[in-house]
Amino acid sequence: MLGVVVVGLAVYAGMNIFNTSMRQKHADLLMNHAVHAASEAAVWYSKASPFLGGSGSYSDLSDEGMAQLYMSQGRPPGTVKITSATNNTLEITAVSNTYEDIGVLVKVEGVNIIESTIAYDGSITLP
Repeated sequence: MLGVVVVGLAVYAGMNIFNTSMRQKHADLLMNHAVHAASEAAVWYSKASPFLGGSGSYSDLSDEGMAQLYMSQGRPPGTVKITSATNNTLEITAVSNTYEDIGVLVKVEGVNIIESTIAYDGSITLP
């Protein structure tokens, strides 16, 4: 009987560790995609408009910005969107499709990433 209890606890612990590991993997992938989008946006921001760039402004990325960067919004394991774009600032939000409480927010000012946040509590969402 004791052996059954020990095996049951081991299986439960293993499933818990696996779930935690998968959640962390999703968060890491989302952050990677968001930072990649921020990097592409910074390059676009630096280019002159005749060269398909923003000429020092992110404001043209406010509508369909990911498409202008030739990037897909639906990237496994979630969705990555430009949620705010002004003249000098940009916000990129990513949310997991599997774990809806996992979200990532990357803020860019000029060509520098000034903040990156991962939330596991559902506080970062897409509009």
